[in-house]
Amino acid sequence: MNVKSIITASVALLLISSVPGQAKVKLPSWLTFWKKNKVEEVQPADTVKKKTPYEKLFAKEGRKADGMITIHQVGQKIYFELPVALFGRDFVMGSTIARISDNAYGVVGAKPSGLSHFTFEQVDSTIVMRNVSADYYSDDANISKALSESNLGAILRLFPRKAYNNDSTAVVFDVTDVFLGKDDENSPFTTPSVYGSYTRNEQYKPELSYIAGFKAFEDNVSVTSSLSYTVTLKHPTTGRTLMKDRPFTAELTRSIMLLPEEIYHPRTADPRIGYFFTEREQLGSTAGSPRSAFFANRWRLEPSDTAAYRRGEAVEPVKPIVFYIDDKFPESWKPWIRAAVNQWQKPFERIGFKNAIIAKDFPTDDPEFDPDNIKYSCIRYAPIGVQNAMGPSWVDPRSGEIITASVYVFHDVIKLASDWRFVQTAQTDPNVRTKDIPEEILGDALKYVITHEVGHCLGLMHNMSASAVIPTEALRDPVFTQENGTTTSIMDYARNNYVAQPGDFERGVKVTPPTFGKYDYWAIRWGYQPVFDVASFEEETAITSGWITDSLKADAFYRYGKQQLYAKFFDPSCQNEDLGDDVLASSAYGVASLKYIVPRFMDWIDNKSDEDYEYRVDLYKAIVSQYSRYIGHLARNIGGLYRREVKFGDGQKPFENVPRQKQLDCLERLFDMWADLDWIADESVVSRLPVIGTPVQALRNSIQNYILSAPFACGSSDGVDTRELGPVECFGIVADKVWGPTRNKLSLTPEQRRFQKDFVETYMTVASFAMPSSRTKTVAINEDAHILAGGDNLCSLEANKVESEGVITYSPVSGFEYYPRSIFNMSSNITVADIYALLSKARSDMKAALTSASEQDKAHYQLLISTISYGIKD
Repeated sequence: MNVKSIITASVALLLISSVPGQAKVKLPSWLTFWKKNKVEEVQPADTVKKKTPYEKLFAKEGRKADGMITIHQVGQKIYFELPVALFGRDFVMGSTIARISDNAYGVVGAKPSGLSHFTFEQVDSTIVMRNVSADYYSDDANISKALSESNLGAILRLFPRKAYNNDSTAVVFDVTDVFLGKDDENSPFTTPSVYGSYTRNEQYKPELSYIAGFKAFEDNVSVTSSLSYTVTLKHPTTGRTLMKDRPFTAELTRSIMLLPEEIYHPRTADPRIGYFFTEREQLGSTAGSPRSAFFANRWRLEPSDTAAYRRGEAVEPVKPIVFYIDDKFPESWKPWIRAAVNQWQKPFERIGFKNAIIAKDFPTDDPEFDPDNIKYSCIRYAPIGVQNAMGPSWVDPRSGEIITASVYVFHDVIKLASDWRFVQTAQTDPNVRTKDIPEEILGDALKYVITHEVGHCLGLMHNMSASAVIPTEALRDPVFTQENGTTTSIMDYARNNYVAQPGDFERGVKVTPPTFGKYDYWAIRWGYQPVFDVASFEEETAITSGWITDSLKADAFYRYGKQQLYAKFFDPSCQNEDLGDDVLASSAYGVASLKYIVPRFMDWIDNKSDEDYEYRVDLYKAIVSQYSRYIGHLARNIGGLYRREVKFGDGQKPFENVPRQKQLDCLERLFDMWADLDWIADESVVSRLPVIGTPVQALRNSIQNYILSAPFACGSSDGVDTRELGPVECFGIVADKVWGPTRNKLSLTPEQRRFQKDFVETYMTVASFAMPSSRTKTVAINEDAHILAGGDNLCSLEANKVESEGVITYSPVSGFEYYPRSIFNMSSNITVADIYALLSKARSDMKAALTSASEQDKAHYQLLISTISYGIKD
C-alpha cells in the first residue's frame, strides 16, 4: 500500500468515527504513531472535513461553562449538553433570589419554592423531562414492578434534540423556556408579603426578561434569569387599589443538582421527638398496608473512621455541615452569627463527632463558590424592616436527607430581640433600660435567634412544651437558671425570664434562654448517632424508638410538644412565649414585672436619644403585646387538654384534662385582669406619648372574647380523660360574674354594660336566635383573641404558606398530621336550650332590676331586653 492509499484510508476512518450515533473505530497503534510524526501534506479539496450539526449549532460566538451539564449560550438561547450517562438519574431543581428590585415581595437568598424532582430520558429525537414521584415504595418485588408502571412520572417538558456532541457522549437541547418562560411554580415571589391582606396580582413580562448568567460545576449547574413583572395590589374586600402595574424585577438563580445514586439510609421519624419529616407511602402484601412511612430529615453525617468511632474516639465526619456567612451582614453581627453556628458542635461532640458543623465566611479565593448555588448552605442578610428570621431546608425526597439549608435574617430581627429583652427583663436588669442596649447584650440575643434557626436547618422542629416542664419558682433560683436558663430546648418559643423580679438579677438569676437544653442534646443524639450491627431497617427503628421510650420514663425534660398553628390552642402546655409549669404563678410574675416597668420606662430612656418618642412608643406597644400573651396563656387552660403522642410501653397518656381547679382559677384570674387594666394606661405615660387613646378597651375586648368562648372549650374537652369543668357549669360561672351586679341591683360601670351587651349578642348569634339587623354580631367562638401580639412571633418556616385565607384548621398536635385525632366526646355538647336558659335568666334579672336602676342602666337594660325578646318569644 502506497502512502497516498494509507492517508485516504485514515481520513475515511476518522470521518466514520465522527458521525453521531456510530461506533468509533480505533486506529492501529502504528498508524497513530505515524500520524503524529508524519509531515503535513496538503489535503485534496474533496477530503476537507464537513461541520457536524454540533459545530454548526455553536458556530456563532457564545459563552460556555463546562460541568456536570455543559451549558452554552448563543444570543438569548440557553442549551444544555447533557451526558447520555445521566439519562435516568435523579435530579432536583430549586430557586434562589439573587437580586431584587423590591424586597417587600422576596429577599435576597430566599428560596421561594420547593424542590422539583425529575429525570431526563430520550425518546427517539426528543428529550423528556419527567417528574419523579417518590410518594410510594415497596420492598415487595411484584409491587415495586407494579408501582413503576402505575407511577409513570408526569411529563414536565419536551425538548427537541438539536445535536449530539462530536463524540456522541452527550445530547444538546434548547432549555431557554425553562429559565425565561412563565413559571408560577418557580416565581421569585414569596408570601405573605409586607402588604398584609392586599391581594397581589403579578403579570410576567417576557419581553423585559433575559438570561443574566450561568455556572456549571461537578455535580450541579445554575442559570440566573432576570425576570420582570408588573404588580398590582388590591384589597379583596374593599376593592381599593394600593398600587397598579408597578414594575418589579428579580434575578432568580435556578440550580439543578444531581442526587446521589446511593440513597442515604433513612431513619424512621417518631412523633414523640421533634424532627421535620419526609412522608412516603409503603405498600406491602399484608392487611396493614398501605401505611405511611415517615423519615426524619437529617444530614448525611458519617464518621470518617468508623473503627475509631466505635472505640469511643472522637472523629470528624466524612463531610461536615458547613454554613457560609453573608459578607453583607453588619460587621458587629458576624462574630455572634459564627458563634451561633459553631456552638452546635457541642451536641455533636457528645455523640462522638468533632467539627461536625462549621461556620465560614463567604470565601474570596474560591472561584466555584456561589451563595445562590443550592450546593452551599448560607446565612443570608435581608436589609428590610421585617422582624423575623427563617431556617428552611431542602431534602432528598427519597430519604429525607438534607441536601442544603439556609437561614434568612431580616434586619429588624435585632429590634425584635431588643424589644423582647426590654419588656421581659427590664424589671430586674438595669443594663437594658436604655435605647442603646450594650452590644454584648444585643449580640447575645442575635446569637440566640441564629442558634434557633440553625436548629431548624439541622432538622429540628419547635418544641413548645420545653419551658412547661420547668418549675416556675426555679426560674428565680440563681443556681438553676445559670445551669438551665428558661427552657429545656433552644427550639422552644421561650425567650427571656419575665418571671424574674427586681433584685433577682443582682442575686445571680439568669434572665436569658440557655445555649442548649437537655432536650437539644438528646434530640441531636437521636437523629445523628449511628446505629451499627443491625440486620434491617425495622431493627434500627426498634432501637431508635426504644431510645425515646426509655428517655420519657427517665426524665420529663425530654418531653416533646408540637407547635400549635393556625387555630385555637387546646394543649396549654405547648404555648408560645410561656414560661414555667404553673401558669397562674408565671403570669402573675409577668404582670408584676410589667407593672414595675410601665411607670418607669419613660424616664429610663434618654430624651436626647429619643426626641420624637418613637422608641418609647414601640416599647409601649411591646408591653401591651406582652400583657396580651399572659391573657392567652391563662385562657387556654380553660377546657384545655394535655396531648402526648404515645407508643406501647412508654407509660404516657394520650390525653389528660387540665385539672378542674386550675381551670376555675384561670377563669377567675381572667375576670380579675378584665377589671384591673387602668395601670397599663398610666396617665404619666400616655399623656406624654404621641398616641391617641389607650389600649385598655382592646385588651378588655380580648379578655371578654376568651371568657365568652370558655364554655365551648369546656364542651369539647370535659370527660375526654376525667370529668372536670363541664360547659353548662362554665356557662353558669360566666353568667354569675357578668350578671351578678344586676342581680344585686348595683349600679353598672360602662365596662360592665359593654360586657353584658357582648354576652347577649354573642350567645344569641351562636344559637342563631334572630336579632335586630342593627345589632347582628360577627363572633369567633373558640378562636384565639390575641391583640397586637400576633405579628412578632419569631421564625417562619413556611414562606409559601398563605395564612390569611380565612380557613381555620387545627394544629399539628397529632402524630404527623395537621389535625388532632378524633375526640368522640358527645356527652358534653352545648345545646340551644342551654343558651336559651342563660338568656332567659338574664332577661328576668334585668326586668327585676329596672325599678331601681339609674337612667343609664335602665336604658341599657331595656335595649338588651328588647334584643333578647326579638329572638326569644315568651
